[in-house]
Amino acid sequence: MNFTMDLPGLKGVKVTKMEEREGFIALHVEMPRTPHRCPSCGERTERIHDYRIQKVQHLKLFERWVYLFYRKRRYACRCGKRFAEKACFVERYQRQTVEWNQAFRLRLIQGKNFTDTANQFQTSVTTAMRRFDQLAAPLVKKVDHLPPRIAIDDYKGDTKAGKYQVIIADADTRKPLDILPDRKADTLKRYLQEKGQQTEILNSFAFGLNNGFIEGLNNQTKVIKRNAFGFRRYDRLRSRILMHHPFKHQTFGVG
Repeated sequence: MNFTMDLPGLKGVKVTKMEEREGFIALHVEMPRTPHRCPSCGERTERIHDYRIQKVQHLKLFERWVYLFYRKRRYACRCGKRFAEKACFVERYQRQTVEWNQAFRLRLIQGKNFTDTANQFQTSVTTAMRRFDQLAAPLVKKVDHLPPRIAIDDYKGDTKAGKYQVIIADADTRKPLDILPDRKADTLKRYLQEKGQQTEILNSFAFGLNNGFIEGLNNQTKVIKRNAFGFRRYDRLRSRILMHHPFKHQTFGVG
């Protein structure tokens, strides 16, 4: 029975052959032949220099691993420049598709631990930790100034930085702001002074606020730590907690 369907993440890609191999599905794909602009002189060309086969990892299909065998063209310009065609489903120098990377990044934030996520996506734990560090760098921003009303609580983190860490949240928005490496009085006092916060905590008397929501944040923090069987590095635990809350309701839609 022959049929056509749009595979998730492969819109506009031509599938020339599909075969079942031992343990995975192999899709032989190529891009439609179109004029490409030379990166050197800017002239458009359709002249093909050669082809090469690139193996690219994709998301599961029918609960089976999928690998794309991409027949990539290299174009030749009259100026002598040879360059590869542009593909919408895989970025340059990548061995996984764009769709795979999007799902992998979201699972690094929402998943139980790095080992479980690496097994789900058939990659190494080292790759998972490296990708997480790259993802956390632009998302976890440094706090320059604290809001006038904050909530503070500690939790048992058991990282190399210390046995206990302190989580600080905005009492109005109820969002986590920062995590301190330990719960020493000097550390907390120095941090509050640096961020422009008064050391006197009088907000509980002046405003009808409570510390209940940060206890909820702490409970989620304990679940993250328990599922990961602990974190050696304090910075990874800090990034994992701060990134979990804004992304916990986000889902990944394919197609």
